Amino acid sequence: MSKYIVLNQKGEVQLVTNWNDSKDDPDLKDDKPMITRLIVPLLQKKESLLIK
Repeated sequence: MSKYIVLNQKGEVQLVTNWNDSKDDPDLKDDKPMITRLIVPLLQKKESLLIK
């Protein structure tokens, strides 16, 4: 299982994933549900802050 690390523009860590983040997903080999659930909303939130 891969780890995903999301940083903000200042280089500060916003999120680090681990295997527990995917344990409720139907297929542990596919991390797309976890990405959709945790990472995409965080990135969309940051994009909206940049637009303002």
